[in-house]
Amino acid sequence: MRTFDRIKSFSLVFYAEVGRTFQERITYRTQLVLGLLTGVVGLAQFAILGYYISLGGTPPGLEQYGGNIIAFMIVGSLFSALAVMMMNSLKMQIQSEQKRGTLEAIALSRAGLFKFLIAGGVFGLVMTLISSVAIFTIFGHLFDFELKLNPIGLVVSVAFTVVCMWAIGLCAAAYILVSKQGEPVTWVVTTLLTLFSGVMYPISVFPDVVASAASYLPTAGMLHSIRLSLFSGAPTFEVLKALMPTIATTALLIPLGVVMWRKGVHKVRVNGTLGTY
Repeated sequence: MRTFDRIKSFSLVFYAEVGRTFQERITYRTQLVLGLLTGVVGLAQFAILGYYISLGGTPPGLEQYGGNIIAFMIVGSLFSALAVMMMNSLKMQIQSEQKRGTLEAIALSRAGLFKFLIAGGVFGLVMTLISSVAIFTIFGHLFDFELKLNPIGLVVSVAFTVVCMWAIGLCAAAYILVSKQGEPVTWVVTTLLTLFSGVMYPISVFPDVVASAASYLPTAGMLHSIRLSLFSGAPTFEVLKALMPTIATTALLIPLGVVMWRKGVHKVRVNGTLGTY
């Protein structure tokens, strides 16, 4: 009888915890839906790549980057890691401090919340850049990448990548400050990055209309300019031309992000929900 009571007690606790977790998840409906769609996006990316591999050849459009599929994919992987890190750094810091219950104290400190978030993102940026350079160097020696480097173009491309993705992250941080979970900004950008920006395959694999539209994405411009700077020896003006969607997006998002941030901070202070999670 005692064993039965223990099983019954555990079952009640288990049922209550599952129910509580389920209710919490469906409360954040946006997060739930986006989480499900993320798996679909990942499958679609590899399905497109697998389709061209199954045809017995490499995807079209590699020639302008030297034709090395391994170099192409490694740059895409490293770039996407850097872009996603910069885009999510502000949001993740906010959520971390909310969980610790220290966000409000930081906001009231002399430095203030905004400066704190910027300082916190510098370490992640430096470590990501160092690891990216190390990984690229190692794989470059292993697979004998043929580099035709434009150092100025590469520095400019990486700089605009960092600033543009940080500006997107600022918009996402302003949203998450109010909503706490389930912001759609980074999900939309990550989807466009993963599927339509040339991370694992050139955008030329798509029909002409789709490829033409994708070429105007800031994330596609970032990757295109980085690869041109690494593998084609393209002059700086060509790199800047490839970066134009990124430059235009950055010029738009920085003031937009600042406005969204100020409104978000004002709203949570009025509502008294700055430090809640």
